Amino acid sequence: MLHSHQLTDQQWRIIRVLAGKKNIETFELARQSMVPPPSLTRILKNFEKTGLITRKSDKRDLRKTLINLTPAGWEKFDQVSPEAERIYFAIEEKVGKQELNQLLKSLQKLNTKLHIE
Repeated sequence: MLHSHQLTDQQWRIIRVLAGKKNIETFELARQSMVPPPSLTRILKNFEKTGLITRKSDKRDLRKTLINLTPAGWEKFDQVSPEAERIYFAIEEKVGKQELNQLLKSLQKLNTKLHIE
């Protein structure tokens, strides 16, 4: 499904996180999207080049970079989101909401532990 929109899984996770939060810091974006920082840097450079995101320095702390979707980024999100939601709900219907939520929590926990170590 993502391939038809010229996106990888990592790219889609980044766009989804950006759609849910304005002015997100790079570190937090990596954590929430579960994308390793080196991969995130490469993807963000590509997104900026293709006009999907903007990056700006945090006025309170110039060491931090804040990321936002552009109108083109929102358009990409709006194109992919309905199909992604249909797939998610189909999976939820097969395995059950509680089991799917438990799986997602376990994956987030694993990701947190891997980033710490």
